[in-house]
Amino acid sequence: RLTAIPTEDPHIHSLSAGNSALHQYDILAVRPTTEKIFHQACSSMDIDVISLDAANRLPFTIRIPQAQQAVQRGLFFEVSYSSMVKDHASRRNTIANARALLRATKGRNIIISSDASHPIDIRGPYDVMNIAHVFGVDITSAREFIEGNVRRMMLKSVARRSHRSAAQVVTLGDDKEEISFAGQKRPLE
Repeated sequence: RLTAIPTEDPHIHSLSAGNSALHQYDILAVRPTTEKIFHQACSSMDIDVISLDAANRLPFTIRIPQAQQAVQRGLFFEVSYSSMVKDHASRRNTIANARALLRATKGRNIIISSDASHPIDIRGPYDVMNIAHVFGVDITSAREFIEGNVRRMMLKSVARRSHRSAAQVVTLGDDKEEISFAGQKRPLE
């Protein structure tokens, strides 16, 4: 995974589909720092995930048309919970940013991740579902945020790397899955 944090226009152009260095990464994410970068990420960047720095107040407003355009393009929004367990201000900002994102996307294509710098900050799946419940999400949607949407995002990244060709997920048993495209098979983790 590569998470780019562009701050200016020249940085945005290095994230174009023609950049061969990006093909070595399975997942491409961008963490926008301005409204212009957020708009370009939603409308034209060839990425998989828009990661938001939820611990701090966002320097832009998440607008519904931009978020809906990103959802229609198959992009996913990532909200991190690890900063939420550290202090009160980060918790307040994370909850406010997550609720704004939920309103703008209507609860679609959202991924909840840890973004933890230490193993102690990682929570179990049921704890993460309870954190999502604090954001105003029911338990079934919360499960979708940590399971189903992640799987869909991985399939989208495979399609992006294989130039939009078909991919097939096969269940092997014992909860193991394998993904195949262009004659190559790899385990889906």
